[in-house]
Amino acid sequence: MNFKKLLICTLVVFIAIVATDFIIHGILLKNLYLETASLWRPESEMMAYHGHMFFGEFIIAFFFSLIFAQGYRSTGIMEGVRYGLLLGGIDMGQHFVMHAVAPYPVVLTLAWICFGFIQFVVVGIAASLVYGKAK
Repeated sequence: MNFKKLLICTLVVFIAIVATDFIIHGILLKNLYLETASLWRPESEMMAYHGHMFFGEFIIAFFFSLIFAQGYRSTGIMEGVRYGLLLGGIDMGQHFVMHAVAPYPVVLTLAWICFGFIQFVVVGIAASLVYGKAK
């Protein structure tokens, strides 16, 4: 395995995750989070945990990239789309589990699922662009 390429992929995927998380959670779902404020930490308290969030996103980026690299077939962008859809399916299952054990509204669960699929596809494409297509 090419460690340098894995590191570059991890950094690109991390940036893509942070950017899409900001768009999804900071903009698109902001009003829904305000409507369900009783479920979340106060914003000032959340800011104190920002480092934990970034560390978690980095862990996701690393393992996303590592698994991608292990199964890489050199087929280009569609490989990233396929990988993103597969991991989006795993993510979807997790959201249904969390909906069953926590009082998340159905609309929020469904939004997380839909945006999660989009996010994983975007991030999968980013990974495939780092690895490129076989010549």
